[in-house]
Parts: sequence; structure tokens; C-alpha cells
Amino acid sequence: MSNNNAKQDLVSVIMPTHNSMPYVIEAVQSVLNQSYSNLEIIVVDDCSHDQTKQFIEELQQADKRVKFYKLRKHSGPARARNLAIKKANGRYIAFLDSDDKWRPEKLAHQIDFMTSSQISFSYTAYDLMDQYSRPITNKYDIPDVVTHKQMLFENKICCSTVIYDAYQLGKAYFPPLIKRQDYALWLRLLKKIPYGHGLKICLADYRKTPNSVSSNRLSLIKYNWKVFHQIEKLPMDLSFFYLCANILNKIKKVLILRIVKSSG
Repeated sequence: MSNNNAKQDLVSVIMPTHNSMPYVIEAVQSVLNQSYSNLEIIVVDDCSHDQTKQFIEELQQADKRVKFYKLRKHSGPARARNLAIKKANGRYIAFLDSDDKWRPEKLAHQIDFMTSSQISFSYTAYDLMDQYSRPITNKYDIPDVVTHKQMLFENKICCSTVIYDAYQLGKAYFPPLIKRQDYALWLRLLKKIPYGHGLKICLADYRKTPNSVSSNRLSLIKYNWKVFHQIEKLPMDLSFFYLCANILNKIKKVLILRIVKSSG
């Protein structure tokens, strides 16, 4: 891992939030607790009705690395993330959803992984937690590398683990989808480079909540179709093929998890 005394490139941490208290407290604190200190965290509030604004503004007084913006109307995570990316000053763009959190060595490990191997797009393994921050036993491993074609069959990347190098790839923005906009962006980035690279260390915790955007699996089918047909601009037959492949892979994962739980 890199020496903390060495010059560190600035990392811009992108965090959209909407009525996420108290999760956002844990999420922001997990960024400020990073051993890698040269960072800014850009929180964009998508018209929350809770105490998010007051909490973030108090943090700004204590830590100048915290930046805060608020959308004028509720627009969804893609627009919130895109505003944060536009405001970002860092070489590295990192993503953390406001209901997830990072391990303290996340940035140090991942930036070292990227700089030592000249990687422009990376992601890591992660653990699951429930709405009360209690660990869930099933871990999510990730492939060492992934290509654009492989990702068409299944999104293998958790948004809260991703970092890309804006110096090498330019600032990349999310398409205007309510759901699956992260999947669409990873596909877009993988058109620019041969591989995305995975760091097979659990450095983030992904929260599974009953009301999360991704919890309604049926609605994701519609948005996967939009990713393939509207964003990727694949013909109807190929879009349908990859849509079916995604569904089958999801069913396979569910069955495997049930088998593992029943055998345990």
C-alpha cells in the first residue's frame, strides 16, 4: 500500500442522497475516516425532507473537504451524481451511495492498486449489511477483470466500489435513467478501455433495505431493456437476448444463495 507521506492525487467522492438520514451520517463519516486523506466529498441532496441539509452544513464547518449542493427539484440519482461530477476537482472519481459505507483503508488500497498497475477503471469486492448496519452473511465476490461484452450478460460491479481516473478517461456522466444508470455508465466506460479491473478485497458495505431503488426486481427488467436498446443502441433481438441473460443470471444467483443457506 502507498506511503501516506507520498504525494496523493485528489479523489472526488460522489454521493447523491434523498431522505437517507441516518444512513448518510454513517456514509459520510466512513469517507472522512479514510486513511487516504487527500479527498473531497461532494454530497448532492435530491430534495430531501429530512435533516440532511443541516447535518452536512454542520460537517462543512468542521471539515472543509465536505462540499454540499441541493437540487431545485427531485430528479433522481443520475442528475445528482452528474452535478457532483461536474463540480469535482479530483483526478479520481469515486462513488458512494448515501446508504452504503466504506472500510477505512478503501481509498488507500484501491488508489494504490490503480496507480501501481496503471488502471483507469476499478471496483472491489464488498459485503452486505441490513438496514440496521448488521452484517449479512453472503459476501459478493467480483471478477479480476471484466470486459464490455461480459458486462452485457450481467452487471458485476457495485456502484459504491467504483473509481475511475478522469485524467485518462475524461469526466464520464450518467445517462438520465431513474434506475440502472450505473450499469449504463460502466458499459460506456468499458467501450473506451479493454478491461475494468477488480480488487478482490472487501472494502465496502452495501446496504440492502426494503425500500431501496434496486429492491424491485421486476422494475429493473424495464430499465435493463432501456440500457441495452436506448443507451447501448443494440438492435431489438440482441437487446432481448441480453435482457434474458440478465434475468437468468439473477435467478441462478438466487437459487445458489438458497442452496447455500439451506445447507448451512
